[in-house]
Amino acid sequence: MSQKSSMLIACLGIWMYAAVSCAALPFLHALPQLNSIDPMAPLIASLIIGALVGVPLSIAVRRLSGFSAPKKNAWAMLTAREAVFFGIVCWGLPLGLMFILNEFLEYSNPFAVVSGAIVWPVTGVAFGLLARWQAQRRSGSEMA
Repeated sequence: MSQKSSMLIACLGIWMYAAVSCAALPFLHALPQLNSIDPMAPLIASLIIGALVGVPLSIAVRRLSGFSAPKKNAWAMLTAREAVFFGIVCWGLPLGLMFILNEFLEYSNPFAVVSGAIVWPVTGVAFGLLARWQAQRRSGSEMA
């Protein structure tokens, strides 16, 4: 399996995490006891639920499908354009989805979607380029 397809499979884990967290958010926002603790408590609880359920679920799906986890330096072999794509698809969109949904459920503000649709993909671009730069720097120091 090529590194790029391996990277796409790695995105599965983050999307499973986001899906479980987003599924839990409406139920957690409906609990008045949780909202009385802290306004961020439902988000934190959904992130914990996402980690406890989404990560093992994605590992099970990956193993049942016969896919392996990406190599440590998989980001280093990507071009800048590919790193931007993987940053948006694998990090910016799923994380943005969780935070935008929380913002919308907490404040019922539809403009949270507009601002989040700009902020989180840009964050994904930055993450992708930073991950590529770090991986290239790390692989360059290992060869020296």
